[in-house]
Amino acid sequence: MDGKTITELKIPDVWYDFYARFIPGLVFVFSLRFFLYGHIFSIGATDILVMMFISYIVGLINQPIASTLTERIEKLAIRKYSNKNLVPEVQHKLGQGTRRALVLSKMKGEISCFSQLFFITIYLFLIYLFIGGSNYMCICWFVVFMLYFPLGSYSFALRRNKKAERYYNSLS
Repeated sequence: MDGKTITELKIPDVWYDFYARFIPGLVFVFSLRFFLYGHIFSIGATDILVMMFISYIVGLINQPIASTLTERIEKLAIRKYSNKNLVPEVQHKLGQGTRRALVLSKMKGEISCFSQLFFITIYLFLIYLFIGGSNYMCICWFVVFMLYFPLGSYSFALRRNKKAERYYNSLS
């Protein structure tokens, strides 16, 4: 060696952190604040920074639970393809840092976001019931979102597979 040390620092995928952790955590924090205080808008800069930090932490804590649902949804969405490793193989062939590979990675974050929002909705629903919430329309909206988020996650998984298939065909 010539005495030089070259170190490459791999930065985690920011899209995944944003979609899969920050947004669901932010939904939880703002909704909880609304349930407890009846408003979310009279906050200062310090409150915003604290809420952003807590949002990310909530997303990190919820991630292991939501990842189980995400994996099951991805397996369900890939079942029609003969190659069950289509997305990782396409990302590898494209090169991990390429724009197309990053698009597929971003879509993974979107799938995970909807899975996380499903569980966040359940948590908020339980909190709503615990604090004495009984508004029929509010309960109906909780049910609608509990149905919508897994279906949204499945829809994103299907779109991701189709996009990976298009990328794969363009490589051949």
